[in-house]
Amino acid sequence: MPRLRPLPVDREKIRQLWGGCHAIIRNGGGVVVSVPDANPVRFEVPAGSDLPDDLRRCGFNVVNVGTTEKFMPVPELVPMRGTTQKATRDQMEMTTVDIFSFDLLTRSE
Repeated sequence: MPRLRPLPVDREKIRQLWGGCHAIIRNGGGVVVSVPDANPVRFEVPAGSDLPDDLRRCGFNVVNVGTTEKFMPVPELVPMRGTTQKATRDQMEMTTVDIFSFDLLTRSE
């Protein structure tokens, strides 16, 4: 496992980079699992996700560091009692996720 190291002191730049990467990963169905202001960025995605390849196309050197299983919410439609309407609720299921890592400040050309 790579050793975590602090990012450079320009806190505003780091916040902007972290915010952008966090939003991209979250919108792509992933979850950032590393703490802010630590490098590398570590995130989890459902097995088979295209998000790591999307980040590679953006120039990040994304490395697979393993897989794990965890309970994740999965939406489920259930009938509402006494009506024809359905409601959505989250059901927890064991899900396999891939774990990836990339250096926030290093991008390939």
